[in-house]
Amino acid sequence: RTLGIGAPAANIRVADFVEAANIADANKWWIGGVEWSTDSKWDVLKRMLQAGGAVPTMTGAMIGCRVQAPRVSIATITAAHLLEKMVIPATKPRRSRFNTVIPRYRSEANDWQIISGTPISVSSYVTADGGPRTREIDYPLVQHEVSQTNVDGNRQAGQLAAYDIVDSREAGPISFVTGPQFIGLKTGDCVTLDVPGE
Repeated sequence: RTLGIGAPAANIRVADFVEAANIADANKWWIGGVEWSTDSKWDVLKRMLQAGGAVPTMTGAMIGCRVQAPRVSIATITAAHLLEKMVIPATKPRRSRFNTVIPRYRSEANDWQIISGTPISVSSYVTADGGPRTREIDYPLVQHEVSQTNVDGNRQAGQLAAYDIVDSREAGPISFVTGPQFIGLKTGDCVTLDVPGE
């Protein structure tokens, strides 16, 4: 090992990272930049995954990632499965929600400095909020290279910003306890909650 977090292969959910790589390839998302051996290993992993629309996860002693992608529900949980009352936040606080992002990424044409890209907005959220609520988000390992075909940092950062806008408004987390029949679910799996009383 030269760099990295040094986790043994047995503690890595390899399938999570394969899925993330496949989605990044399908979206023509690229990663590039410089990280240092003195930087926090976990922070470097987070920045690398951010460029591919993913976030790291730790479930038990396993390191994986959850990638931004449509999901198919693989189980239905009903009131009969619940062992305790569900905890459902009504909504995220207004301070945490935004409807416009100015994505910032590296540009070869600007001597690899981080520049501000085209603002990304979700018009229905702007209307609901009564005006723009803007946030700048850095994507330091997303870059625009002049000489490379399909390496469009502005497009990639804009797509990642759109995910961040939607995530900022999603209520949660919803907490509930079930029996052992759902022990096979893992972080990132999608389930249907059919609990009309809640």
